[in-house]
Amino acid sequence: MRRPHMLFAWAAAALAALILVGCSALAPQANSPAPQPNSPAPQVAPEVSAAPTDTQPPPTPEPQATAAPPAETAPVLPPANRVLNILLLGSDQREGQTGPWRTDVIMWVTIHRDEKAVGILSIPRDLWVSIPKVGENRVNVADYFGEALKYPGGGPALVADTLKNNLGLDTDRYIRLNFEAFERVIDAMGGITVDVDCPIEDKFIDDSAPGGFRLLKVPAGRQVMDGKTALMFARSRHGRGDIDRTRRQQRVLMGIRNRALDVGMIPRIPRIWAALKDSVDTNLSLQEVLSLALLAKDIAPEQIHSRVIDYTMVRDWTTPEGAMVLLPDRAKIKDAIAHLMDGAPLMEASAFPGTCPD
Repeated sequence: MRRPHMLFAWAAAALAALILVGCSALAPQANSPAPQPNSPAPQVAPEVSAAPTDTQPPPTPEPQATAAPPAETAPVLPPANRVLNILLLGSDQREGQTGPWRTDVIMWVTIHRDEKAVGILSIPRDLWVSIPKVGENRVNVADYFGEALKYPGGGPALVADTLKNNLGLDTDRYIRLNFEAFERVIDAMGGITVDVDCPIEDKFIDDSAPGGFRLLKVPAGRQVMDGKTALMFARSRHGRGDIDRTRRQQRVLMGIRNRALDVGMIPRIPRIWAALKDSVDTNLSLQEVLSLALLAKDIAPEQIHSRVIDYTMVRDWTTPEGAMVLLPDRAKIKDAIAHLMDGAPLMEASAFPGTCPD
């Protein structure tokens, strides 16, 4: 991950994003291996058809991820542009890691200034897409390949171009952080309150825990979570897999947003800044940050709308190599995007539509 300069502007950018819409919970999957890079073809990948092809990029030596740091300032959106689209990326990349990592949280956030409204679209990590310069693969490897292949604009730009080509989503800015930063931010905030629709019991690989596993047991109802618990809650595939997990991530996001707007959060700003300054990568300018911070206080919870690309918009498919992925129905997804701001507010959306899973 490219390191932002250790300036207040970049820490403030991340903090403003937290205040406005929260930050995405990072959801590395403990029990599956990191993606191994397939060799990218030198040409731009063709438009994805409804059915997958069996052609996969041939293997090559693993590229090393190197990228220039973001510029000190980013261009400010002109006043006439009243809609700002931000890509929130959460990866399982660890400190100093240059090998393959996964961006297991991808949220596209559209901010409508005049309407004082926000729309959030969660994109499942297993969505099978055409990635420029790479070919067909899971969407969660686009960030890594963007860095490894020195794609113009790096990983976030390749993710943005992938979403544009496959789903028609336009992106103006991005914010990217890893799960270690996520834990630190939650703890610096003093924890968050999350509405849990269905009880969850799961376990995660954790070398620091007795027996090498850490148990997650969360009852239904309003629950206060520290950083580690919130991360496990967002990581869990309890229920119906990847898509239910994206719904839980949105619940965590709402908890962060609500906590960030608490008047008691002001004394904690130095701790939050310390938690973010080395771990956040963004191209938001300081001017944009200030604008978003002023807007945040005027956005009511019922004006934060959300959608998840769910099983009505995808179908399961197993690649010739045995990977289980989700094939998108592009027409249905684009229709959901078109009606994103008409959907139920995030605070009313259930993380488990229907009955609770076993």
